[in-house]
Amino acid sequence: MNKENCIHIGSFIKPHGINGALILKFENNFPGNFENTELIWVDIDGLLVPFFILDDGIIIRSEGIGGSAIVEIDEFDDEKQSRELLGCGVYIEQKNFEALSLDDAIDFSAIAGFEVVDKNYGSIGILTQVISYPSHNVLQIYKDNIEILIPFSPAIVTKIIVAIKQIHINAPEGLIELYLPIDN
Repeated sequence: MNKENCIHIGSFIKPHGINGALILKFENNFPGNFENTELIWVDIDGLLVPFFILDDGIIIRSEGIGGSAIVEIDEFDDEKQSRELLGCGVYIEQKNFEALSLDDAIDFSAIAGFEVVDKNYGSIGILTQVISYPSHNVLQIYKDNIEILIPFSPAIVTKIIVAIKQIHINAPEGLIELYLPIDN
């Protein structure tokens, strides 16, 4: 499995109990259907290794970035096994997350608060609202109290992933730099 086909959701931070369960700390927006996940991929020495989850083996403790879950991996039955995965990144296959089609009718109020990620620039901030004009819509994004306005068009907005609350864009060259400084 390639990391390009997966979404990094967090890392194992400590064992939970003595029966092999682990605490997963979310480092990304919480994937809403994570509780039903049957397979995770763990980054061990740069390679993604598959691990099956026990039935009902995921208990969400708190959601969102910094939240956590208790994860029980199939065939892990003691704390020694779970300690081997501490600090390892946890991934889920991207195909498990539905992306909204830009052809669908989108409830703009439902995507407010989503992180906006540019293909080249990375995270550029949080969507506060979609401003509707007669001829087009504009994403209003804030990062560090700086307002960023990006046209909402299929040529720029490439996908919206509801499960992890992200909007992926490919902004025209120079547009983001009008608002945010470039780190050299």
